[in-house]
Amino acid sequence: LIARKLGDFERVLCASPEYLARRGVPRSPDDLAQHSCITLTLPGRAQWPFDTASGRRVVNVVPSLSANNNDCVLQLALMGHGIVHLNDFIVGEDIRRGRLVPILVDCHCADRVPMHALYLRDRHRLPRVAAMLDFLVESFRDAHRRTAAAKATRRMGER
Repeated sequence: LIARKLGDFERVLCASPEYLARRGVPRSPDDLAQHSCITLTLPGRAQWPFDTASGRRVVNVVPSLSANNNDCVLQLALMGHGIVHLNDFIVGEDIRRGRLVPILVDCHCADRVPMHALYLRDRHRLPRVAAMLDFLVESFRDAHRRTAAAKATRRMGER
């Protein structure tokens, strides 16, 4: 197999404006215990990392809802059912359009995670494989910048 790096992504903690208006905006990781959290039913996805004065802290959230795919978790968040922790390329457009709002941006650890495409060595010369890989690299290249710009806008609005 050959691995080609598509780009990096990070996970974003966010909720719909309607949810935040109804339930309030969490001001610290401890506030998440009083909120509805929506998680993926995958190992480790109910563990949300934060930077605190005493170092990195992982909060084990107790989900109010969970689903086995990102699209379902995203739709639940857009419908105002709770707070999610999803990849920036999944929530970036909804954050940019104001349908989701990043939260706890000053303390949430948004570790960069590399994403790779794997393909068979013999197939890398096929034009359709090369075209698909180029498309994926282009698609994921700006996801972080879109989300970072939306988070920066949100930070300015909180001040």
